[in-house]
Amino acid sequence: MPDALAAQAVTVGASLRHSMQTGFVVYEGASGRPLHIASDLPGIAWSNFSELIREVARGTTARLIEEEDPLLLQAIPLVTADKAVLVAAGLYLSRPVESPADVVRAAQVFGLSPEQLFHWCRQQKPVTIETITRMTDVLTAKLHA
Repeated sequence: MPDALAAQAVTVGASLRHSMQTGFVVYEGASGRPLHIASDLPGIAWSNFSELIREVARGTTARLIEEEDPLLLQAIPLVTADKAVLVAAGLYLSRPVESPADVVRAAQVFGLSPEQLFHWCRQQKPVTIETITRMTDVLTAKLHA
């Protein structure tokens, strides 16, 4: 089962990337353990979010679990065919950035240097909270149809 769940996590991550246009970390909901981390995400200590991930896994709706300008981290609970819960966390850029100074506080929160985070941000297309919410609602409706 653990290998099957890890394989599902990879599939879920790829599917969400296609739908939501960003990389995802896919966690085992019960433990909060990261099973798959998209290769283009910054080198954040993703296990630091395990407690929040377990909390999201107990619910049925997506929610923002971290919001530090200009970054948003959204977690989406997903139930697999065999009733296991995965939680996919997507990292989004909410506005354009011009220099590492624009991401100092977010870099501290996410455990990166401002330069590392700035480099990742410059490769992203900014998206608003409203757009993320709308895309997630459409995705969730498709999954439950």
